[in-house]
Amino acid sequence: MASIVILMLDRRREKKGGLYSICLVINFKGSRSYINLKRSIASEFWDQANGKVLKGTKVVSFITSVNEYIHGKLTDAQRIVTGLDLAGELDQLSHAELKSRIANKSKKASFSKYLEGIVSDYKKHGNDGQARIYEGVKNFLIKYAEGEKDYKFDDINYKLLTRIFIS
Repeated sequence: MASIVILMLDRRREKKGGLYSICLVINFKGSRSYINLKRSIASEFWDQANGKVLKGTKVVSFITSVNEYIHGKLTDAQRIVTGLDLAGELDQLSHAELKSRIANKSKKASFSKYLEGIVSDYKKHGNDGQARIYEGVKNFLIKYAEGEKDYKFDDINYKLLTRIFIS
């Protein structure tokens, strides 16, 4: 699967002070759309090859946190695309539906459905051992879901993992 979601500086519209918005760009089914990440930077401080803000800009005082934020958004989007692809749902979506899922529902992306897609893929290719490992992870997390049937990607963090494994 080719990269469907990338980070890009949107040079189509210049903002006040010579700044441009940092966006997620979705290339899917012959269409391109943008999701503004609400961060802006001058074009000379943008590294397109690596999708990050370069040091030296006076506009962004916390370069590391901006880079972490935009890469977190990219990772969330890529997880959604990968989960949909593994579940066999990606090809059935329109460009607008995919954009909506990435823009609005990244917090609601199901970790269990993502794992089910991985399990299905491993079983399809005859790798039952790997499939059992991922099923075990899924079942373990569901067992400790405290009354919930599923964890969302945003729910799985350091705090949750320490609560599960240390308590």
